[in-house]
Amino acid sequence: RVDVIGVSTNLQGPVWRFQTPPITASPKTISIRSIAGISPEEVSLEVRSPGTARNWSAAEDVPWLEVTSTSPQTPGEARISFQTTQLPAGRYNGAVTLASEGYSLPVPVTLEVADLGLVKLLADPERPYVYGLHPGSSTNKSGFLVVIDAATERLQRALELGTKPTDMDFDGSGDALYAINFGDNTISQVDLRSFTLAVTKAFPRPQNHERGDHYDLRYFRSNTVCFADAAAAPALHAFDFAT
Repeated sequence: RVDVIGVSTNLQGPVWRFQTPPITASPKTISIRSIAGISPEEVSLEVRSPGTARNWSAAEDVPWLEVTSTSPQTPGEARISFQTTQLPAGRYNGAVTLASEGYSLPVPVTLEVADLGLVKLLADPERPYVYGLHPGSSTNKSGFLVVIDAATERLQRALELGTKPTDMDFDGSGDALYAINFGDNTISQVDLRSFTLAVTKAFPRPQNHERGDHYDLRYFRSNTVCFADAAAAPALHAFDFAT
């Protein structure tokens, strides 16, 4: 209750009541980016409750979301999968609602689907795949490494990289791929056996960065890659990924 205290009188204010949710969700919001024709990877939502275990359930409100729970009681996990291969490019909003003891806890889900537009293709000599670089939907958005099945020509998976990737190359073993990102001056190392991002490292921006719009990259030897900028007189740079 909030009262107004005057010089001679006090005015009694209204009583404010609120409920504390019996469960909590982490993360509180979900934001996902993908490419037209590829469904994003599954996302996990942790569901907990302070004190004793509580019953809970989960439901989605749009057809491109599907949620399943690992346990009917807290602590538990809601696994959210995406069915977005038929969605055209655009921005979509949905929600996963957690329910417990008459209380509803919505978790907003935002999905951004980018048009398919690849700037580089590279065939895997060890696997039946072709990799493509997607530069991102705008200058300040991260790009993707896209996997294409060489036999069926169908899109398989997408892995988020740095901003505006422009070139890539395999290492000597063929089990790692390096992608260079012009937008944020980084190089990403991808483990092709698990198709995960192993590490991303930054390098100093070249002096003639503003004169070009891409980097060219080649694997050299023993964790060392070389890249050239796109100026009129390109400079060659070496980057030791092991240090």
